[in-house]
Amino acid sequence: MDQKLIGRSIKWYNHYMTDQKEKNRKKIAAFFETGSKKDSGCDRIGLELEHFIVDKDTGKSVFYYGEKGIEAILKGLSPRYEEEIISDGHLIGLKKSDCTVTLEPGAQLELSIAPAKSLKSIMDIQRGFIEDLSVLTDPLGYKIVCLGYREKDKVEEIPLIPKNRYRNMDAHFKKTGTMGRNMMRGTGASQVSIDYRDEEDFRKKFRAACFISPLFALVADNAPFFEGETYKKNTLRQRIWQNVDDARAGIPWVIDEPDFGFLRYAEYISKVPLIVHGDHDDSYTTKIVDEIYSEREIKNNEIAHAASMVFPDVRLVKYIEIRVGDSMPIDMSISYAAMIKGLFLNEKWLDIQEDRFRGLCAADIKKAKKEIEEKGYDAEVYDMPICEMLDELVCHMSIKLPRDEKHYTDIMSDMIRKRQNPAMIKIKNDKNKRAYKR
Repeated sequence: MDQKLIGRSIKWYNHYMTDQKEKNRKKIAAFFETGSKKDSGCDRIGLELEHFIVDKDTGKSVFYYGEKGIEAILKGLSPRYEEEIISDGHLIGLKKSDCTVTLEPGAQLELSIAPAKSLKSIMDIQRGFIEDLSVLTDPLGYKIVCLGYREKDKVEEIPLIPKNRYRNMDAHFKKTGTMGRNMMRGTGASQVSIDYRDEEDFRKKFRAACFISPLFALVADNAPFFEGETYKKNTLRQRIWQNVDDARAGIPWVIDEPDFGFLRYAEYISKVPLIVHGDHDDSYTTKIVDEIYSEREIKNNEIAHAASMVFPDVRLVKYIEIRVGDSMPIDMSISYAAMIKGLFLNEKWLDIQEDRFRGLCAADIKKAKKEIEEKGYDAEVYDMPICEMLDELVCHMSIKLPRDEKHYTDIMSDMIRKRQNPAMIKIKNDKNKRAYKR
């Protein structure tokens, strides 16, 4: 074949591939644009809370399999829900209109509550879930526990649930870090979601959430144990996530770009290996999104899947998901959600953060996380004592909340003023219980 013809063919193909890549990134950006709440006050809040089921006497976790395992408990819950989620013939989740119950890889029960304007309605759904669950767990000698990491179990003792997606992820994370197994099997989170009005509102809120996230991680730290031992430092879940997969965890590098917005976030997603391709749990891949969809237009369901396969501290999924909080008892988790709701409704506070963090980058956030891990409330981040920044949060967190919701921030504000968090309170209460028994 004529060499000139070959050269022209290669040039055309490369141009086509590049053009398709750019088209797909623009479509991904447009997908996120559809999440904009242009005509709303962005006053909804979403909450996802993960729970462990443990034996009351031993404190050891209950896992998926067996006649008294998590699958059996889900079957007992099923009549209260409208739809079952099945994988390989096994029950792994339940759905109804206002919430969904799913399982994390180590059989942690995650309650995902649909976004709502009312914190009370979210609390009522959570309490109803606990009541329904307790009817099944109490007779078995189990209790429901909310922690950032399992208290008694070691990672090698924890089986994965029967879902190919998780088996593929487990295999992948062995290649990308040292603590993927711990993340999947041992951690529990409180994840809070907020809305955005448009791209500019998204940009402002997303960057603020990224820079403040190390502080949120400290005040919501509820992981005083690791692999059966007391953990001596702070924010264990943050440490774990920093050792899972740099490409898809931590802070998205694109926040450093001067034109950061939906298109830049689309670029971030497009450059991360997908792990699991599309809706097929058993379709493992190390290709990035750009490569997989290089010859055709990416579909909306594929965009949603790709967005779910990155796990940064703050994530975009047609809403902004703040993922750094540990699983906490419901009163604490609601207070944490109220704090976030109040802060991100507060334009004055957002403007303060924008001015404060102008010129800083993702590397500064990583440095702040490390400082907090080592020093906790004694840390200095972004050239400020962390306590000064936290006291500022307390001043701003309830101002824009409706009058009947302001009290929900009391638990968080009280902990911050006392320089405490749920992990510290748990350790103190456990010591008091042991002293009382003696």
